[in-house]
Amino acid sequence: MAGELADKAEKGSLTELALAVEKMAQTIKSESDVAKSVAEIEKLKVETRKALHDLEQASRRARSEGWQHYVAVFAPIATTLVLCFTVVLQAYQFVKSEGDKQQAAEDTQWSAAVRLISQNAKLSPIAATLNPFLKSKRYAEVARKTATQVLMNTKDPATFNDLLNDAFSPLSWSNIDDVLQLDRGLGTRYEALNNKSYDETTQSNATARLTPAEAEDYSSLREYLLQIGGLTATLLKAPRPVDQNLDLRSSNFMNVDWSGVNLSGANLENVVWRYIDLKDADLSSITSFSGAYVFGVAWWEAKRISPELLAFLMDQSKFDPKIYYGIRARQISIKEYEDGLAKLKRSR
Repeated sequence: MAGELADKAEKGSLTELALAVEKMAQTIKSESDVAKSVAEIEKLKVETRKALHDLEQASRRARSEGWQHYVAVFAPIATTLVLCFTVVLQAYQFVKSEGDKQQAAEDTQWSAAVRLISQNAKLSPIAATLNPFLKSKRYAEVARKTATQVLMNTKDPATFNDLLNDAFSPLSWSNIDDVLQLDRGLGTRYEALNNKSYDETTQSNATARLTPAEAEDYSSLREYLLQIGGLTATLLKAPRPVDQNLDLRSSNFMNVDWSGVNLSGANLENVVWRYIDLKDADLSSITSFSGAYVFGVAWWEAKRISPELLAFLMDQSKFDPKIYYGIRARQISIKEYEDGLAKLKRSR
C-alpha cells in the first residue's frame, strides 16, 4: 500500500493519493472493528460459560438442599418404623417361643397319654386322658382316631357312652364317616355272635349258645350299636349339604327312631337294619343296596322311595303280619300295609 502511494506521489497525482490514503484509513478502521468484535465475542463466550457453570452449581446446591430437607423430614419416620419393626419382631419371637414351649409340652403329654392307653385296660382313665386332646388343634384328628380304637375294644357301656360323646358329639357331616367306621367294626363282631346265638327251632337268639365272655361281648356290642344309632338320628334328620355323600355301606343299625330322616341317594350295600322306624323317611334316588338285610322295618311308611329299592324290599323284606315292627314292636295289619304301600307308590 505504501509503495503504491509513493508511486502515485512521484507521478504527481495528488487526487489519487488522497483517495488511497482514505481507503487505507477505512481498511485500518475495519480491521480494528473486527478485532474489537472478536474480543467482544470471546468475552461473551467466557461470560456464557461462567453463567452455565453458575447455573449448574445452583442446580446441584438445590438438589442437595432438597435431599437434606427430605432426610430431615423422613429421618424421624424411618427411626419410628425401625423401632416398630423391632418391637413386632421381638413380640413374634416371644409368641413363637411360647408356642414352641406349649407344643413341646403338648407333645410330652400326648406321649404320656399314648403310653397310658396302651398299658391300661380300663377305659375311665383313658377317657379322661384323651379328652383334652380331642379339643386340640394339633391332636384332635389323631385323638379321635385313637378314641375310635379304644371304643372298638372296650367292654364298659357306660364309659363307652362318655367317650363316644366326647369324641363325636355333636355329630356333624365332617365326622360322621368316623362314627360309621366304628359302627362297621362293632357291627361285624355283633353279627358273628348273633349268628352263633341264633336258634333255628325257636327262631330267636339264645345266649346259652355263647361262652360267658361271648355273652358279655354280645350284650355290650348291642348296647354300643344302639348308642351309635341314637347319635346318628339327629344328624340324618337335619338338612344335608348338596355335595355330601351318605355312605352307609356295611353299617349296622337296630332299634332306632329314624322317622323323617333324609337317606336320599345313600349307599345301602350290605347294610343290616333291624326294627328301625322309617315313617316319613326319604328313600328316594337309592340305587345301591345289594346285600342289604332289612328285618322288622315298616319301610312302606316312608315318604318317598326309589323304584329300584321298592322292588328289592317287596321281594327281600316282605310284609309279615306275625312280625313285630319298629322300636315299639308293633304288629301291623294287612290293610295298614296295603294302604301304606299304595301311598308310597303314588309319591314316587
